[in-house]
Amino acid sequence: MYKKIIALAILNVLFTISISHAQWTQISSSPQSLVRDIVEFSGVLYLAHGGGGVYKSTDGAATWQPISGGLNTSQAKDVYQLLVNGDVIYAATVDGIYKSTDAGDNWVKKSIGITIGPGATYEFTESIYMHGVNLFTGAFNGIYRSIDDAENWTMTNVGGHHVWAKNFVEHNGILFAAGNEGFPDGYKSIDDGVTWDSLNFNDLYPSITFFSEPFKLWAGTIHGVSLSTDNGISWEQRSNGLTPDPYSSSIMRLHGTLVTSLKFGGSGVFRSVDEGLNWQNIGD
Repeated sequence: MYKKIIALAILNVLFTISISHAQWTQISSSPQSLVRDIVEFSGVLYLAHGGGGVYKSTDGAATWQPISGGLNTSQAKDVYQLLVNGDVIYAATVDGIYKSTDAGDNWVKKSIGITIGPGATYEFTESIYMHGVNLFTGAFNGIYRSIDDAENWTMTNVGGHHVWAKNFVEHNGILFAAGNEGFPDGYKSIDDGVTWDSLNFNDLYPSITFFSEPFKLWAGTIHGVSLSTDNGISWEQRSNGLTPDPYSSSIMRLHGTLVTSLKFGGSGVFRSVDEGLNWQNIGD
């Protein structure tokens, strides 16, 4: 339905990777700073920017055009994540969920039911995810679900402060969402997102992202990479070789090689050829 490209929030980069060599080149044409998400659909790249709204490229990132009509406030232009399905695009922003039905030319706010939690000034929706026909978002004060293409949203059983669930993924029929803000370390649902349970990493720190493979669920946490082979019941930390303070913000596999990006104190890009047992810095 749609294809996600991992967005490395450290730099705007295009990379070539092999087992023996890695080169990084900054894409000078892209919006600078706060690139939070990049999504590809039918050869078109869409970029979420933390302050500039949404951009698209039809020439493989050689040039970028802003497509933010209707994102009229600085909060609406503060975009965390995109979901693209043909001409329909959803954007999770500080100002709530926005939807475009014309490939991003015009945007309309679709946040009915998403409330502003105590202590917050905006909805702070930091994620948008589709599972079947249902949409999910993690807002400041809870995980919300929509069954009518974002026209209306209902809070699930997860509510409170600083929830900000993000980077949803399905693994063996179970939905997982990252926590990132402390307890719980993350969330999981066995009923298609109707209800959620707390996910705890056995003192392996809160999650930031997930990556699902057959028989393996990888988690990027605020202290490196963890692996579960039993659907998230138990976790093994696999962070040998990562720099100190390794906030693992994305995980992917390319030609059999695991790649993770780190942000904050341990910023960089690392790869592993032995299933995460050891990591090598490829951030030159």
